[in-house]
Amino acid sequence: MTEEIGKAGTQPFTHTAYLFVRTGMRKGRVFGYWKDGGRFRLDEEGGPFAFIDMLPRGGWDGRIRFVKIGDPPPGNEPRAPLRPGAEGEDETGEDDQSSS
Repeated sequence: MTEEIGKAGTQPFTHTAYLFVRTGMRKGRVFGYWKDGGRFRLDEEGGPFAFIDMLPRGGWDGRIRFVKIGDPPPGNEPRAPLRPGAEGEDETGEDDQSSS
């Protein structure tokens, strides 16, 4: 199956769309993971074209990140809130909302 969707002669998709699924929030920090949700390309006129083939049922906060096909996904591991007794941010996998 090809990466192309639509009529013949269109540009191939160049990026994968990842949707951020939120699993929790604590003290202003958002926790979650990035889920593959579609493809992206520039059309013939140079405008953006995104094909989102799925939307999460719950937890999606509207963030979409486009990553070039072949590059690693953004933080593929599920992220969890800080647990009592955890050593630090290395164990939590926190995603700071202000960095988006």
